[in-house]
Amino acid sequence: KTILLICILVLIVILMNLGCDWPIFFRRNSNLKLLISKEGYSAFNPVWTPDGNKIYYLMVQQEGYIESYGGQLRVINIDGSNDRLVLDGTFGSLAITQDCSKLSLTCGNIKEGGSLILTDTLGNILDTLSAYPQKVCDVEFNRTGNTAYYFAYNEGFFKVNFETGMADTVLPWDIINGFDVWDDSLIIFGGKLYNLINRNITDYFHLRIYQHAQFLPFSANQIISATRDKAYISNLELEKYEELDVCPYWNSYISFPYWSPDGEKIVFSASKMKGDPNRPTNHELWILEKIE
Repeated sequence: KTILLICILVLIVILMNLGCDWPIFFRRNSNLKLLISKEGYSAFNPVWTPDGNKIYYLMVQQEGYIESYGGQLRVINIDGSNDRLVLDGTFGSLAITQDCSKLSLTCGNIKEGGSLILTDTLGNILDTLSAYPQKVCDVEFNRTGNTAYYFAYNEGFFKVNFETGMADTVLPWDIINGFDVWDDSLIIFGGKLYNLINRNITDYFHLRIYQHAQFLPFSANQIISATRDKAYISNLELEKYEELDVCPYWNSYISFPYWSPDGEKIVFSASKMKGDPNRPTNHELWILEKIE
């Protein structure tokens, strides 16, 4: 009995040192707050309004992996109240301007894409951009809001100026799983930083920069990104990274992290993994209310 007890204790210590996310060891971060959950539906691609009071997001009646998602545009207050439909349709990607005057949406699902539309925050369509090519899968505004950068599946990475209507090629190859733009000078995607001025590419895979990378709203040196069950803040200047405790369940799928305007909170999409093999269930929106 003594030997068996010692073996059990040794196994527990080993598992704890390995950081195993087993149910018996899992404790949800007390700074996590559930924003919205709806059985059979998935919420994804949340964006925080610059005033910090609302979150626009996309929702689809579907569970599983997000690669084929396309959903309606909705908005919710950060306290979880007044969740409402803004624009019905099938949209795969969403971006908001810094002055909160316009939204840009890609029509179709995340993988196949479609046309690029411009709306106000009430869902009124202002323009359908004559972007080329038409199968736009992901979009972000520059900081002034007069240019949209977008990725078209199997076509490359482009930008279009709303004032001139001119579209230009930025990169001739694919950018997948999210990107962000800083001052028309830097693009972060995956583990790479592309300088639009001198056209240099720097690898930052060692800093754990993964999917749906986003610059801190007021600094190009800090990046947030996610990979399946983890989210990271990566500091390009200090060459450091920090893993965030964002899993709401012992076996979670994390995606679409997005900074609050003050950089003190993060909203993201999360799902409980179930089944054999494991698959995501319905994706919920959660807020990490304090970054420690």
